[in-house]
Amino acid sequence: MDGGLEYFRYKRFRDSSPSFRLLCLDRTCIDRVRCELVEAELNGKDLLPYTAISYRWEYGDKNQAIWIGGAKMLVTSSMLSMLLFLQAAREYHQHPWYGYGYFWIDAICIDQSHEEEKSHQVSHMKKIYTNATHVVVWLGDAMSDSKLVMKALSTLQSVIEQQQAADGVATTDESRWALIWERLRPCVLSADESNQISRSLTAMLSHSWFERVWILQEVANARSAFILCGNESISTRYFVLAPRLMSVEPSLHCQAVLDLMPSPRRRLMTDGGGAKNDLYSLLCRFRGAKAT
Repeated sequence: MDGGLEYFRYKRFRDSSPSFRLLCLDRTCIDRVRCELVEAELNGKDLLPYTAISYRWEYGDKNQAIWIGGAKMLVTSSMLSMLLFLQAAREYHQHPWYGYGYFWIDAICIDQSHEEEKSHQVSHMKKIYTNATHVVVWLGDAMSDSKLVMKALSTLQSVIEQQQAADGVATTDESRWALIWERLRPCVLSADESNQISRSLTAMLSHSWFERVWILQEVANARSAFILCGNESISTRYFVLAPRLMSVEPSLHCQAVLDLMPSPRRRLMTDGGGAKNDLYSLLCRFRGAKAT
């Protein structure tokens, strides 16, 4: 019952086939999170299109309520914030990654209290992120001047896509994109903003998400990915350009994470039998990443 004392209880998967759960949010609800969990097949032609969320786990108190099929589940405050945004995203922001409104979020779609299920689902993690229509990297609420970075990259994306449409060909030449940015920059940023944007990007790249070990497999196997910060999102094919365009030198680890993100750069690096993206290979390459 809505607001009642009944707490949500997971149903066990029907069999040992590669099944998983998807979260479907009720977009008609504004002041609280209402959703359903549906079981879906991970293989085959009947796979539902869905968006997988990559985020930094928070181990704080679970004292915020959401409702799944009318039953209550307690989540952390940061999870509630993310779910409220996702619930409203299609109607208010028209993000291209929203799709049909099905999401995979491990903290909710996996019964975290059931060790056998956790092990079963973790074994399918690569496939879950590979099969996702999009992967969205949630960096949380907007950071100091993060809107400045996202606005600049969004404008650059629009100009590049218009140029490509006019040329009739899609270019992957980052040098050409850099030249477009140099012409565009004075029109997009004031002098003060131009000085500030490098500091703003540095703050974004210092987010603890970039240090997590699990994100390696999540972004490395994504077909399409977006960075979401506050209510602004940008495709990773443009976000990976930001350090070069905005005169920021990321740490070696952060740059390696950027190189794993879906982009023309990743395709160039992996053409002809490039680096493997299974978890063991990624862990060997990123020994300094944090597990939480």
